[in-house]
Amino acid sequence: MEKLKLNDHRRYPRTKVQWPGVIKYRDHIIEVTTVDISVQGVMVVSSFKVKTNQHATLMLNCSFNDKKAVFYAKTRVKQVRFSQYKFNLILIFEELSPKFKAFIKNFVSASQNF
Repeated sequence: MEKLKLNDHRRYPRTKVQWPGVIKYRDHIIEVTTVDISVQGVMVVSSFKVKTNQHATLMLNCSFNDKKAVFYAKTRVKQVRFSQYKFNLILIFEELSPKFKAFIKNFVSASQNF
């Protein structure tokens, strides 16, 4: 039987990260910064509020071990929270390339080991 981590009670573990990016929401291009990421979705900080259950295209500038990549994903806005003059947007991945999914999985796994 696997030993469970006490702090890891989520189905999809997440890790903190600060990658810049943008989301395309309706006719708007909104700058965002990631707060944390998992294989299921991402939390980003934005100065612009969006509505829940809306679709948005996400573009992230990712970096990991001195490697850089730009990834695109189709997302759905699951939740919006207001925090210190900013909005925390929780985006669920709806369409994600297998390459980006593997990248996130490896990134989260490597981050959990530190």
